[in-house]
Amino acid sequence: MKSQDYKSFKENDFTYLECGNEFVAYFYFISFMVIVSFVFLNLFVAIILESFNTSQDEEDLKIGQQTLDVFTEIWSKYDKKGKGFISHDQLECIIDNLIQEESELLLDARIQMTEGDLDKYTFENNTYLFNLSKN
Repeated sequence: MKSQDYKSFKENDFTYLECGNEFVAYFYFISFMVIVSFVFLNLFVAIILESFNTSQDEEDLKIGQQTLDVFTEIWSKYDKKGKGFISHDQLECIIDNLIQEESELLLDARIQMTEGDLDKYTFENNTYLFNLSKN
């Protein structure tokens, strides 16, 4: 393929000499646009689906009213004046008590379910701090 300067371009009535194939140029341009559009569309859909999954995961992390009641009860044992503040030494005790209470609630719910007092749907939809019932 020979390069063309302005003088030879002018001498040939402003036509290009051996400057590529028009069909290949059109094919390359259209295929490039289609492939790039396809990639960006897939990227856009992937971002939307990832955001949807993230929001679903966050929604599954709800804490139920029963857990809040247990936490409030345990907190009130350590914050007798009701100021809303505790010392950092008491935080470990609160967490230990909360874990113990929630474990007992979850165990009681499992026992009720095995005895037939609690149906599986209600058990799975109850929200515990440590939601071990959902796999």
